[in-house]
Amino acid sequence: EPWMPSFAELANRFGGSLGLPPLDLDNKARPRGPSAQDVEDAQQMSADDQKAFIESMVAGLASRLEENPGDLNGWLRLAQAYTVLGQADQARAAYLSAQKLTETIPADDPRRAVITNGLAQ
Repeated sequence: EPWMPSFAELANRFGGSLGLPPLDLDNKARPRGPSAQDVEDAQQMSADDQKAFIESMVAGLASRLEENPGDLNGWLRLAQAYTVLGQADQARAAYLSAQKLTETIPADDPRRAVITNGLAQ
C-alpha cells in the first residue's frame, strides 16, 4: 500500500521510544519512509489531524491483514500500533491472531516473547 512507508516511519518513531526494533517492510522495491515534503506536511497538521492520519494507517493495516491473515509480523505491527493508540482490546485481539501463527516458527524465535508480553498486559 502506498501509505506503508509513512506508517512504518511513524511506527518506528513510537517503537523507538519503547525500545523496539525498527519495522522492515520486506520489499526492497518500495520507497523507504516519507519524503521530506511528507514529513514537513505532517508536522503542520493539527494534533487531531495527525491522530486521524495515524488511525487511518492502522485501519489500513488491519484491512490488509484481513486479506492476508498469515502475516505474523503484520499482526505484531498491528498489535503494537493499537497499544500505542491505547486500544488494549484491539491490541490483545491482534496478539491472539499472531499467537495462532507461531506453530511454524522456532521455539526460540523472539516474536514468541513479544506475543507473550503483549498478552500479559
